[in-house]
Amino acid sequence: MSVDDDIINQVVAEQLLTAQNWRMVKAHDGRTCLDMIEAAQVLPDLLLLDVMMPGMSGYEVCTRLRKKYSSALLPIIMVSACCAEKDVVQAFRSGADDYVMKPYKRTELTERIKAHIRARDAAKGFDDLAARVLEGTSSSVEGRDPGHTLLAYPACLLLVTKLAGLAARLH
Repeated sequence: MSVDDDIINQVVAEQLLTAQNWRMVKAHDGRTCLDMIEAAQVLPDLLLLDVMMPGMSGYEVCTRLRKKYSSALLPIIMVSACCAEKDVVQAFRSGADDYVMKPYKRTELTERIKAHIRARDAAKGFDDLAARVLEGTSSSVEGRDPGHTLLAYPACLLLVTKLAGLAARLH
């Protein structure tokens, strides 16, 4: 999803994303973005969020989204012409996962998007594994009694605990 009040910026983002065979949903202000995400049955893979918009800044949108959605569920890349350190710091403090300055380099932005989606998918994988193990539905260890779960083996439990901790830090 791209959130930007500037039509030209939306066109540029759309060209970049569709060239990667990604579908883009647009919102032209913060309130519309929040409404669209709240009404969506499936979250966008990632949010490209402009900082300076009328009505509600990108910082405020990001802060509100982070109250409900972790980075593992909804990665947010803030995109702005603001290049001062204070602007970048404020973006990260409001919950952004990344910050890209306009005009952005297309290849760099594409690779950043891919990296954030990979990180999101990895975090979801850790969550799924931890949930299966904690529910006791994990596969038995090969060559052992099928009634035993991974929790019965201390080394496996330690590994799963470390993975769950890593997943929590990614959130």
